[in-house]
Amino acid sequence: MPRIAERRRRPDRRRFSWRTLWFALWGGRRRRPRRRDERHHPHYVDIYDDHRLLWWTVGVVTFCVLDAFLTLRILDRGGIELNPFMAFLLDLGTAAFVYVKYLVTTLAVIVILFHVNHRLFGLPVRHLLPAFFFFYAALIGYEAFLLSG
Repeated sequence: MPRIAERRRRPDRRRFSWRTLWFALWGGRRRRPRRRDERHHPHYVDIYDDHRLLWWTVGVVTFCVLDAFLTLRILDRGGIELNPFMAFLLDLGTAAFVYVKYLVTTLAVIVILFHVNHRLFGLPVRHLLPAFFFFYAALIGYEAFLLSG
């Protein structure tokens, strides 16, 4: 098959540069796919139209910090950490426990937000944030119950 000559006059504008990164982080304009029939397929966005995502995100991260605080209070009263990884971090120190717990939770939330318009095992990923929120709410309630007795 003969090779078709390149007709572009200017260099490829799609190559990566620091300007690309700057506009991706601060100048994004993509709210939805360009074509209507692509809206039902997985896609990435730069700007989120659903403001509830912000509240779910803030709630999950806040509950994460509150969970760490309540866990430390329970441990001071003689409780034990059931999660072996978190128990290992507690052996390293309180700061390691709190920082890694916060880091893992915020990274998970960021990954969820990146893939909010995708599906995981047939379920919309956007439903994971409310699920984590209510899971953390139940956990905070349980820890408050333990501390009240």
